[in-house]
Amino acid sequence: MDRTHFKRNYFLGIANGVLFNVAFTFISGSTILPAFLSRLTTSSFLIGAIASLEEIGWLLPQYFVAGLVQSKARKKPVYVIMAVFRSIAFGLLALSVFLYAHQRFHLLVIFLVLFCLFAISGGIAGVAFLDITGKTIPPHRRGSFFGWRVSLGGALSFIASLTVIRLVLSNSPYPQNYGTLFAINFFIISAALISFCLVKEPDSIELEERKSLRDHHRRGFEILREDLNYRRFLIFRWLIGSFYMGLPFYIIYAIRKYGLSESTVGVFLAVQMLGVVTSNLLWGWLSNNASTRVVLQLTATITLFPPLLVLSSTIVQVPILLFGLLFFFLGAFYSGIRTGYHSFLLAIAPAKERPTYVGMMNTFIAPTLLFSGIGGVLLDMTSFPVLYSIVLLFGLAALYSSLKLQEPFPHR
Repeated sequence: MDRTHFKRNYFLGIANGVLFNVAFTFISGSTILPAFLSRLTTSSFLIGAIASLEEIGWLLPQYFVAGLVQSKARKKPVYVIMAVFRSIAFGLLALSVFLYAHQRFHLLVIFLVLFCLFAISGGIAGVAFLDITGKTIPPHRRGSFFGWRVSLGGALSFIASLTVIRLVLSNSPYPQNYGTLFAINFFIISAALISFCLVKEPDSIELEERKSLRDHHRRGFEILREDLNYRRFLIFRWLIGSFYMGLPFYIIYAIRKYGLSESTVGVFLAVQMLGVVTSNLLWGWLSNNASTRVVLQLTATITLFPPLLVLSSTIVQVPILLFGLLFFFLGAFYSGIRTGYHSFLLAIAPAKERPTYVGMMNTFIAPTLLFSGIGGVLLDMTSFPVLYSIVLLFGLAALYSSLKLQEPFPHR
């Protein structure tokens, strides 16, 4: 591993993650986007599907992109091109909220198209990002690397939630309040993209020969067949991905149950960011010094608490302050899965085939983010208790699956 520019790359990578975490607070799929979209459509399916589009687009193209870039000594040019495209797409998205403020159907369609383009270009860049990270950040520093990205970003997001986001939502009319948040987000995302474009990427030492798409697919399925830990990890990610089934609807349930105003969305978002920051201190330490597998197991345990709180509130009167803990657990889940997932995946992926391992995993788990749309359909057809009972059952299955994972660094 080339460590010539380690400090530069380490801090630029952390800056990139911090800025992205702050940026995605302004378009939070668990609070901001559902609240914004609920004023454009009554379809729970659309709200759930669009709220998870960013992550779907980030994951879906990666396996196919991996086959194209794996033989290249440097992947950074792919990241730079996509960075420009992503920035332009989100800038146009923010502008459309102001231009089509009184044409809500048109705004919904334009928002969907531009957000989809923004998300997919992020997925194309994702293979390059993770390969560069694997080349420049040594295994024993990856826990702190991803941990600092989430922790510092979460701290700044907490401050932004209580100040900027809360004030904008309460002091401006709809949809200009959300348009303002998206415009601010455009500048933060652009800064995040620029920071990683400044990373110094070394040439890959071990390169795979360029494969045809058919050979690339064949090798991918060989990996699934031969690598038991990788296969178990894929199953685990599918099961824990079921958490997204209920993710966009917690805030809608809270608004309906407690009659909350939009300014309260900012408060719940702040609680969520507090969960990100405080839990990440534990995740980073565990990943660096103990076990990445334990991070994933504890994260799976956390997924049980939010649906349990919703189900409890349908039976007894849960005080709003206690119910607010739900959003703390959402933040802890987000932090744990981001830190644990990337660290574990990079640890079990051989350097020579890292893009294939990473790209295939991310593409194969992308459909799990459709669970948000499925959750919306279930909610339209049934009720909140039915939806969150199903989420709870899948969470138990994910916890059981996490116990079967093998520690990638057994002698650490």
